Amino acid sequence: MRLTQTPNFYTLLCLSTLILAACGGGGGGGGAAGTTTVRSAYVANYGLNNVAQYTIDATTGALTPMAVPTVAAGTWPTSITVDVSGKHVYVANSLDSVVSQYTIGAGGALQPMTPATVASGAAAGAGPVSIALDPAGKYAYAANASSGDVTQFSIDPVTGALTNVATVAAGKNPASIALATDVAGNKYAYVVNSGFACAAPCTAIPGSVSQYNVNASTGALTVMTTASVATTGTDPVFIAVDATGTYAYVVNYTGANITQYTIAAGALTSPTTVAVGTGATNPTSIALAGQYAYVSSGLGVTQYKIVTGGLTSPVSTGTGGFTQRSVAVNAAGTNVYVANQASDSIAQFGVNTTTGAMTAITPATVSLAAGSQPYFITTAVSIQ
Repeated sequence: MRLTQTPNFYTLLCLSTLILAACGGGGGGGGAAGTTTVRSAYVANYGLNNVAQYTIDATTGALTPMAVPTVAAGTWPTSITVDVSGKHVYVANSLDSVVSQYTIGAGGALQPMTPATVASGAAAGAGPVSIALDPAGKYAYAANASSGDVTQFSIDPVTGALTNVATVAAGKNPASIALATDVAGNKYAYVVNSGFACAAPCTAIPGSVSQYNVNASTGALTVMTTASVATTGTDPVFIAVDATGTYAYVVNYTGANITQYTIAAGALTSPTTVAVGTGATNPTSIALAGQYAYVSSGLGVTQYKIVTGGLTSPVSTGTGGFTQRSVAVNAAGTNVYVANQASDSIAQFGVNTTTGAMTAITPATVSLAAGSQPYFITTAVSIQ
């Protein structure tokens, strides 16, 4: 994925290809007696170095800015993720190489933890661009584009605060990280290495996916026997794994396609390729929800049906903004949101739970402040 709306474009390319981490929202369901279910959306605004926060209407899915519409982040926030408990939020800030950490407070409003940030990587200049969280709530992992490695953090079970534990090597320009747990409970991690290099002149280095075993007790990453696998497209920028840990999907930005893998004993195997929808060039991220997958691109979001792990021909498409960088689906799978970097807006859609078709809701887009450059969006459900 490329940042085309910032004066630091070429500098950024020389640092890394900035990608999003994980799309979709934190867990949660209905509240017990005497509790409130709070549905929220959070947007990492790359241009203004903050996070926009919204309340999600329980009926329509429409976004409404919270009373305090933004909270400060680090410099160049590029991805944001919510833990499965719906209590904590973490933001990767690529330029100042820190992870911002927040508690989800009353009404879904973010409250900075103490400390508000924690360094990513073994040294300054790591350039974290993507974060994945252990579903058990014990560990977090950040893909560091500039330093070419992955940082493991421990998560405080009470406060949610991160502690930098260790780093392990990855490939050239790590761009996205995802975790998987198979039906036997074994855990794995995958890091997409975009491979894009900017020297004099710029050259394209083949992309790959690094593969790791995750220690069930310590969370430590160990490189698999086959350390990495190739992608079937060029410039891979994002990876997502299905809930069963059976399939993985890699978004190839320049290749304008998706590489699909079957996961066998943790290893990515049997790659096949699916082209993005007509006109949907430069795909940037993918979100999985039930039997559907949603892919954001430069011109819109394309919906696919998932059949035995594979993506079928597009079911429907949606527009509503330019330079669409990130797509998220709410926990119920009834709404889709897309961050439009160039038009400083969020496109919002309803999803027909019978046919799967997407339809723009009212309003079709939500505007952010000029210069926000929204780069990543996620949703959360918290019980308060």
